[in-house]
Amino acid sequence: SYIAGMTDYFYNSTSNALYKNKFTSTSDEYLAAVSTYFEKATSWTATVLVNDEIKDVLSGISTSGYYTFNLNKFIPVKSGDVFEVIFNITTSGDVGVPISEIYSLNKLVYAPGVSYISWDGVNWADLYNLTGTYPDHNYNSGVACIKAFTYLNPINTLTNLSIDFKRNGLSNISARIYDEFGNLVKYGNVTFNINGESQTVSVENGVARVSYGFDKKVNSISASFEATGYNSSSKR
Repeated sequence: SYIAGMTDYFYNSTSNALYKNKFTSTSDEYLAAVSTYFEKATSWTATVLVNDEIKDVLSGISTSGYYTFNLNKFIPVKSGDVFEVIFNITTSGDVGVPISEIYSLNKLVYAPGVSYISWDGVNWADLYNLTGTYPDHNYNSGVACIKAFTYLNPINTLTNLSIDFKRNGLSNISARIYDEFGNLVKYGNVTFNINGESQTVSVENGVARVSYGFDKKVNSISASFEATGYNSSSKR
């Protein structure tokens, strides 16, 4: 990470600002979350790009403080890939972009071409070279406070299968997917195989469901889960 901790906000007499950091992956890994600070109540959008291609977009409204936001899905990156995290923020009154200044970074390596700020989303200034003043503030080189969180290995999963059996009419078959930490998995696909017939369903809030009309006492039923960033699992 390039961030040692926030030391100030880079203020501007507008209500909107954009700031971004560029990261280069040092191994094959999965991007899982991003974080930043907000100086006051803020409407925000976070965009994640890998090699200039948009991979995920988050948005929300947050009060002041430090926040970590989980991505909508795990994003695979290869060693040498360049990924960017861009925050677009809007506040009431003068906007402040969280920064870590040069005097706090004397034990870390940082360089030009890493961290940028913009007031219009078109013209970007490198925070490494950016100086300026604001009432009671003086700025002289730094980086934006954005962290990106990754992990190396796919996460193990557990698939549980349940059936609400109905002798007449359709029976409901549910696959509930957990990660190795006991959390419901929020995306992916489950392939159900029922008596030799396959059907693939998206996971929503940790669950995939299908309906099936059984016409015999002995049936073959299985569910197999797959998703980027997770090891697959199945249940019969």
